[in-house]
Amino acid sequence: MNKALKIFTFTLMLCLYSRALQTPAFVRPGSHGSVQAAGPSVLAPSFGTTGLRKNERPFQVKPLRSGEGGGAGSPAIDEAISTMLKTGQDDLPGLVAKNVKLVGTPSFFVRVAERAEETKSDKERKKLEKLADDLVGILNDLVKYAETSLDTSQKIAQTIIASAAEPDGEFMVPLSRERRSDMRLTMEQFAEELSENFLATISTWMQKVEREKVEGMGEILQATLQIYAAIRLRISNESTEKATPSMRLYSKILDANPLDWDDLIKNGITG
Repeated sequence: MNKALKIFTFTLMLCLYSRALQTPAFVRPGSHGSVQAAGPSVLAPSFGTTGLRKNERPFQVKPLRSGEGGGAGSPAIDEAISTMLKTGQDDLPGLVAKNVKLVGTPSFFVRVAERAEETKSDKERKKLEKLADDLVGILNDLVKYAETSLDTSQKIAQTIIASAAEPDGEFMVPLSRERRSDMRLTMEQFAEELSENFLATISTWMQKVEREKVEGMGEILQATLQIYAAIRLRISNESTEKATPSMRLYSKILDANPLDWDDLIKNGITG
C-alpha cells in the first residue's frame, strides 16, 4: 500500500498552482511605448465540481498541534493519523484543510503505509488503507478548489483592468475620470467575488510589472487597489448606523482621482 506516489502528483499540482500566480496574462506591449489591454474575459466561474463551494465554512474543528519535526516517524504525524482515524467522514475534509502542510507531504503517506504494514489487526489495516484513499481524494479536491478560485480571481482582475482601457484598447495614464468610473462600476459588479485571491493576484501582477518595468501599468494596478479600498470602506460604512465625517471624507478621497485629492482634503478640513 504505497500512497507516496499519489501525493507527489499532488505536490506537483501545488507547484503549478504557485507558478500560475507569476504569469499575468493581460500584459502585452502596445504601440508608442504604451500598454495594450487584453479584451475583457468572459467569466464563467463554477464551484460546483469540487465539492467545496465558495464562502462555504462547513467544518468547525481545531487544528492539530504542529509537534516537532516532520519525518515519517515524527510524533506530530502519528498524532495526526490517530486523530484522523477517529474523525468522522463529514469532519475529515475540514481537518485536512486546516493541516494541509502536514498531511500534504510524502512522509505523511509513508507513515500511513508503515502503520498499515506494522499492525496485526486486519480491521486497523483496512481503516488505514481507507484513510489514505480518502486523504488523496480530499487533497485533490482542495487543489481543484484552489485552482478554480485562482482562475476566477484572475479573470475578474483582467476584466476590471480591461475596463480602464480607452475605446481603442490603449491605456492612458493618468487615468481619466471616465476610465476610473468605468473601473469602479465594473468592480462593483463583482463586489461579492473580490476575495483574498483577488488581492493576491493584483499584488503579484504589481511585482511583475515592477520587475519588468511595464510603463503605466503600475499606476493602473494602484488605482485598482484604491478603488477596491473605497468600495470596501463604503460597504463598511453602510453596515454601521452612522459614519463619522472623517470616514466619509476618507471614502470620498479613495473614490476620487488622485489629481483631485488636494482640493478634497482642503475642502474637507475647512468645510
